[in-house]
Amino acid sequence: MPTRTLRRVWCKTCNDFELHDGSKPNLKCLSCDTNYTKIFLKDIPIDKLEAQQKRWKSKQTNVLDAFIQMTARNPLQELMDDMSNPPGYNDEIIESDAGMISIEAEKRLEREKRCNEARKKREEDKIELDKYRDIGRNDKCICGSNLKYKKCCLPRINSIRI
Repeated sequence: MPTRTLRRVWCKTCNDFELHDGSKPNLKCLSCDTNYTKIFLKDIPIDKLEAQQKRWKSKQTNVLDAFIQMTARNPLQELMDDMSNPPGYNDEIIESDAGMISIEAEKRLEREKRCNEARKKREEDKIELDKYRDIGRNDKCICGSNLKYKKCCLPRINSIRI
């Protein structure tokens, strides 16, 4: 049975995310039969965008379930099902990410940036702790204040957590 690729993308005429036939060179809307034209995400209503992003995320999480079903199939039963169904198309629907890939990439970069900043802070704290490692409580503080270490920098050093 041949497979027909359908892509869910924004249709300007229908004003919604509609299925477009992806097997042809130009994507054509199955609802209104118009050709696909590119559009910016900022021009799509936010509620429609969020609905498509939710649909895309649900499809992404179902990939593992689909793999499990494919590996659990009985080849003889599959052949019988193919013979009993009339000829037609198996529709493969590819959901538009509606900007989710770029949003997730931005979130990943922000997370990496926060982790790198925290790592740099821990390294600076470790260097600071190493400077004060061999000083006794009653020795003069090495910061130059002429106070005892216990009255000067000890509370600050004790508050540092690595």
